Amino acid sequence: RFATAPTLTNGIIASGLYANSTTGVAEDLATHTTAEGIGRFSTYTTLPASGAVNTTNYNLSGPLAMTAAQAVNAIKLTDAAIDLAGNTLSVTGAGALLVTSAASNPSTITTTTGTPDLAFGTAPARITVNTTLTVGSVANPVRLTGSGGLNKTGPGTLEVSSSTLSGALNVSEGTYR
Repeated sequence: RFATAPTLTNGIIASGLYANSTTGVAEDLATHTTAEGIGRFSTYTTLPASGAVNTTNYNLSGPLAMTAAQAVNAIKLTDAAIDLAGNTLSVTGAGALLVTSAASNPSTITTTTGTPDLAFGTAPARITVNTTLTVGSVANPVRLTGSGGLNKTGPGTLEVSSSTLSGALNVSEGTYR
């Protein structure tokens, strides 16, 4: 437990992850609870095709075609396939992106038109991948952008088609390519 409760960014600990006690693999974003200290964040909202707000923590399981640019506080992907459709997805606030997909169904963030951004702004991009996350492709690139650097954690692989990130690149575990 904490002597002083940590600061929460829209309900989550900005760099916090809730891990399985047996495997140590991140399962959820972390929040503060008085009973446990660090607890599992569970009040996600399903990511809509448009209308997301940057003070909300979203999750997505399955496919989604975005119809407008969106901003989120944090997002958890499980077996998800996001088609940005030329629209930018900004992960602001906590800057956290957690991927908990099964190895047989890795998550993707792609586009069918244009060259959109997966944007993190000035905060560090905090991307945790347990299996694989593919961001764009050579034929249909998605730019990973931001000026706060990238902290990649989790045992999985983060595959990026295009990046204009500035700042430090820290790969704590897994693979970045």
